[in-house]
Amino acid sequence: MRAYYMVLLASAFLASSEAFSPRINADQVQLSQPTMKHSIEGAAHRSLRTVPVADEEDDEERAWANIAGFDRTEAEAKEWLVSWLNKGKSVEWVAKELGVHDLPQGVAQSKLNYDALIEYQRMHFEKRTGYSLPKGN
Repeated sequence: MRAYYMVLLASAFLASSEAFSPRINADQVQLSQPTMKHSIEGAAHRSLRTVPVADEEDDEERAWANIAGFDRTEAEAKEWLVSWLNKGKSVEWVAKELGVHDLPQGVAQSKLNYDALIEYQRMHFEKRTGYSLPKGN
């Protein structure tokens, strides 16, 4: 029985050592050398992508709020907020209109219209007091 353990131990050691492993494993990916199209003073020059990558976020208008059943950009939503402010609508009325009234804070913050409500609160405060609230995170 002891000889069996010795053979098992020796085979495990040989299998884990690199002494009998092939030079190139089939599991490993071989990296190719960079292509040498041109040589500048003996240094290899690689051609990289030259097409400019457009920033997708700048080209796309994203919904900032959903007002009156339509997704609105920030500029469109602020027009609605200004019109409500000029009509003298309360913050509670706007919160109900935006669908974020009487929600727990964690749930309300995850809603699309939460930022619009915060902006309306800032606008409402500034109109009432003449002071502007600092914009926080």
